[in-house]
Amino acid sequence: MEFKIGEVSKMTGLSSSGIRFYEKEGILSPSNGRKGKYRSYDLSDVSALLDCRNYRQCGFSLEDTTSLLKASDPKESAQRIEDFESDLQEEILRKQKILQFLQERKKAILKISKENEMSIEERPEFVRFALWQPGVNENQEYYLPSEEMGIRIPFADSNLIIQTKDIVNECENVLTQWGLGIDVRYLESLKWLKEKGVSYYPPALSIHRMIRVTPDLSVNKKELEEMMDFAKANNLKVGEMFMLQRIVSLRGESETQRFDHCWLEIEE
Repeated sequence: MEFKIGEVSKMTGLSSSGIRFYEKEGILSPSNGRKGKYRSYDLSDVSALLDCRNYRQCGFSLEDTTSLLKASDPKESAQRIEDFESDLQEEILRKQKILQFLQERKKAILKISKENEMSIEERPEFVRFALWQPGVNENQEYYLPSEEMGIRIPFADSNLIIQTKDIVNECENVLTQWGLGIDVRYLESLKWLKEKGVSYYPPALSIHRMIRVTPDLSVNKKELEEMMDFAKANNLKVGEMFMLQRIVSLRGESETQRFDHCWLEIEE
């Protein structure tokens, strides 16, 4: 049986231009039709178009789809699908991590209005990369993470450290140590932990609050002192540092407001 392009379009749901595109790619082999007046397609062409549409909807590239349609060995065809299946599974796992990350960020952003509230909770397990910082470590070289090493954006973000001993000075704001932090849940590898400037921080019971960070990445000393007072009021012995991980920066018309998680580790 022979069909005109309009008839094939009705049977497959593909537009005439789409059918011509796949013809150009060598997926279809139409004949000249009756007396050469028009190009005609047979049922094998219709079947190829349906398979092509299905594979493309599954996410196969045009090149891989063409290879699948032209494969004559069932084992070869099955192997190509298995390879794609493996890549798809990896992508699903990554998307699940992204979904979890975004859900947690949304939850944290909604709590920003309650930034003065403090609680005792477990700080996540972090890997931290020290960053170049003007006036602090300008002559030092540090290991910088990359996606090739399994440290993917958006999971890695600004991470700041403040030593508890530094809040005793008379300055209104306390300087921070700059870094890049990532929750270990979102890491793919730990093989670079021995690189210069890379530190591992296990989960730790901590006093937690939302905190504002100034544009120069310093923190108001009063907010840190309030956390120390909370520890004292609850007979808690604190550790040597505060750790901050950026939640979000809200860029209004006149100023940018940055909000971070802030954890003050408790010594048990």
